[in-house]
Amino acid sequence: MRITNCSFKYRCDNKWEDLDKTDQPKIRYCRECDRGVHHCDNKTEYQEALKSKRCIALSSESKDETNYVLGVPRMPRMEIE
Repeated sequence: MRITNCSFKYRCDNKWEDLDKTDQPKIRYCRECDRGVHHCDNKTEYQEALKSKRCIALSSESKDETNYVLGVPRMPRMEIE
């Protein structure tokens, strides 16, 4: 999934790898804000996270690694491809 023109109300400096694992592979726990962070990798998951005002993790892959952007998204003026 590729998301463009996405902005965040709050952008987190934590790293996905450093969050506590849960019994659900796409959800990690942030001790700092005491919330689950939901990894979104398709349009449906992303839209559900927006409606529920969840903290999310979006992945972006470079040549050698996967990086994650964490935070609470702002309701979009975005395009999903």
